[in-house]
Amino acid sequence: MRRFLVLALAVVLSMGVLFATGCSTNTGDEDIPEEDPTQYRMTTEEMREEDEYQERWLSIPNSRLVVNPFSFSDYTDDATVTQVEHSNRPTIPLNIGYLDPNSHKELGKVTTSSNLIMVLENQSAVRAEATEYSTSWQPDRLDFTAEYAEGLQAEGYDYFYDEKTVVRSVSAENGSLSVVGNLPGSPSYENNTLVIENSRYRIAIGFAEGTELKFYANGGEMFNKGREVERPRANGSWALDLEEGEANVNVAIAIEGLTETKESTISLVRAPFEQNNVKRRMAERTKAWNQFFEKVPYVSFTDMPLLEDANALKGVTTEEVLHEYYLAWALIW
Repeated sequence: MRRFLVLALAVVLSMGVLFATGCSTNTGDEDIPEEDPTQYRMTTEEMREEDEYQERWLSIPNSRLVVNPFSFSDYTDDATVTQVEHSNRPTIPLNIGYLDPNSHKELGKVTTSSNLIMVLENQSAVRAEATEYSTSWQPDRLDFTAEYAEGLQAEGYDYFYDEKTVVRSVSAENGSLSVVGNLPGSPSYENNTLVIENSRYRIAIGFAEGTELKFYANGGEMFNKGREVERPRANGSWALDLEEGEANVNVAIAIEGLTETKESTISLVRAPFEQNNVKRRMAERTKAWNQFFEKVPYVSFTDMPLLEDANALKGVTTEEVLHEYYLAWALIW
């Protein structure tokens, strides 16, 4: 319902701007001050959402990927389920959906790979999920913080490095960090890169040079630090344990259809490490979103006095109206 309302709001406000501009009664004799067109602009930071109803999706134009895909049709019997309830867990999962271009019989079919990356505390006997955590949404990134039983504090963010690649960046202190994940398909590992293939697409997960992974037959063995296996197994798990103290780690994930070569998919996740530009690309992604928002028709509240009257909108503030307006443009970009 919120999606419908914010898209409708964008149409209404944009039409109001065009109507006010095209049907002005100003004859040129009146001394009417010009309104600052940047007065009601919003940036990605100003659009930040942190509450229980926050958006959790992330994508960019021309991409077949979406982080935290949410199928509204799955909850027709319970429309109260939010994106937060659907996607968030104490394991801080990274879930990615892939729109398969070859699924002609299932138009728009999105196949989801869940728990590709999780953030855990590496305790003496087990790897443990967070005792407290928080997330936030911006059009350019998903941020998270997490606290664990034995003192580990972690924070990080997910963003689109390019149309086919997502990067998760994690930093931690006061404990030992484990970055782990599932293997939803037939895996192989070489040159600091996991490659996972299934019947529809190929996933590559890239790590920095010198990374040492551990492999397990299933998630239970991984969480409980059970018996390791020599090579990654189909539907198994992997783990990257970092030494106690401060830690920083970047993991890149790319997904391509099987019509692309294996070498092509691997090159996507090697790029962030070979070019050493994870932070610079994050800044460029933010800049691209803000440049897009600068092109959005700005809302003139002096042309629409109703929107200045918070009581007329039953307590909705100007800032909230603006937020939903720019959210609508983020959804349709």
